[in-house]
Amino acid sequence: MRLSASEAIAALFEHHPRGERRAVAVGDLLIRAAAPSAGDWWGCFTVKRSGARLFGDGFRTGDLGRAFFRDQARRGHILIVENATGRRLGFVIVVREGGELELQNIYMRYEASGRGVGRLMMDGVLAFAAKIAASRVTLLTSGTAPWNRRWYESVGFRRWPIGVAMPRYLYQAHREEVRRLGVQRSPHARARIVMARPSS
Repeated sequence: MRLSASEAIAALFEHHPRGERRAVAVGDLLIRAAAPSAGDWWGCFTVKRSGARLFGDGFRTGDLGRAFFRDQARRGHILIVENATGRRLGFVIVVREGGELELQNIYMRYEASGRGVGRLMMDGVLAFAAKIAASRVTLLTSGTAPWNRRWYESVGFRRWPIGVAMPRYLYQAHREEVRRLGVQRSPHARARIVMARPSS
C-alpha cells in the first residue's frame, strides 16, 4: 500500500540506528532527516532567523543550541525541507516527552511563508503523533501575532486552559521563555502561550 505524503514524512522521524540519511520527495520539495552536523545546524538556525521576521520588530528567536540539535538529529527528530536546488526552506523539530509529543520548532524562511510548506510539515508531525499513539501534541509559541495562533488552531491546537496544571516539561519551557524574554521591554515578553492538540 502506498503511503500518503504525511505518512511518508512521519516515517522519517523514526530512528534508524545506522544513521543513513533518509528523504521523501513531495512535488518539487525534498524532506529529509537532518544530519547531526555543523552544516545542518547552521542552515536551520539561518532559517529560524529568517522566519522570525514574520513576527515583526522586537521579536527574538530562541537559540538553536548545537548540542540539542545534534542530539535530536541523532534521534531522528529533525526534518529539513529543501527545494530543487538544495536551498533549505524550513525545518521542524519534535521531542518525545513520555506519551506526548512536543513540537519544539517549526520555521520556514520568510520568503517561503504562505506556500504550504509549513502545513506539509505539520501534517507529517501529526501523522507521526498518531503513529506513535501520542496522547497529545504540545507547543510553546508567541501570542503577539494573531495569524500565528490562528494557524495552529486551524489544525486543532487550542490554548492551554487557565488554571489547569500543565506537564512539568511544558511548565519549565514556559518559565524559561518568560525569563529569557523578560529582559526585553517588549510585548513579546508577556505573550508566550502554550497550546495543545489531542492526537487522533
